[in-house]
Amino acid sequence: MFSPDFIGLLEESVGKERAAIVLEALSREPSVSVRMNPSKRKECPFEGAEPLPWSPYGYLLGQRPNFTLDPLFHTGCYYVQDSSAMFVGTLFRKVLPERSGLRVLDLCAAPGGKTTDLAASLRDRFGDGFSLLANEVMRKRYPVLRTNVRTWGDPRVGTVCLDPSAFRGEAVFDLIVADVPCSGEGMFRKDEKAVRDWSLQTVSFCAARTRRILSDIWDALAPGGLLLYSTCTFNHLENDDTVAWAAASLGADILDEGDIAPAVRTRHGYALLPGLVPGEGQYAAVLRK
Repeated sequence: MFSPDFIGLLEESVGKERAAIVLEALSREPSVSVRMNPSKRKECPFEGAEPLPWSPYGYLLGQRPNFTLDPLFHTGCYYVQDSSAMFVGTLFRKVLPERSGLRVLDLCAAPGGKTTDLAASLRDRFGDGFSLLANEVMRKRYPVLRTNVRTWGDPRVGTVCLDPSAFRGEAVFDLIVADVPCSGEGMFRKDEKAVRDWSLQTVSFCAARTRRILSDIWDALAPGGLLLYSTCTFNHLENDDTVAWAAASLGADILDEGDIAPAVRTRHGYALLPGLVPGEGQYAAVLRK
């Protein structure tokens, strides 16, 4: 099922023992989880749902309901999101400065899962004292982002469809979340095409594209501001190596927030790996300009 190149890079990135756990987990069915909108409904409506330890709003479901028939889904009472992806919100809440008036950019925002998680965290902490701009560069994906943000219903969140280069210039953001396009190893259980399309060339291309994206938006981050970098992939080329490049080339400190369960510590960040967690996997790290 998986190419020798993928297995080799996975072992190189997470170690042989963990790689074996990931490979076994990728043969199972994906998990299902939701994140509640605390401004509309805090209680999970699904029987038997288990709270996620790393998200105050997240729940793991025993089976996949028909969400399209649920009025609570269509009115933004909850968002269907992979449990691993919710770790970005966990790290965001951990590094969030304790001052209102924050200006936050979610750079690669579609379909809106992380945007709505950020919005809930900011509103819980600051009320109306924040602004969050959600951007999606791909025009075909932008309508989904706009619809999901409108359904979520927070008036302090706006959406735009711009290339990252459009943010060059004045340093206006206190915090930028960059969940960058990646080789999609965290999509393998949900999308067979992601498995077929994976190659070392794709990984190299994604790593190079990410470096361009980070270079384009770096000027928009205020001095002392934070960049929360994340991918849904496992390899060190797109993860730790890219974070190290950003620190050295753009001028930043890599923050160490200590152990954060259930993530595995890496050289420069945190990895959630299938088999060690119920979700599809996520990588995240934080840099200070």
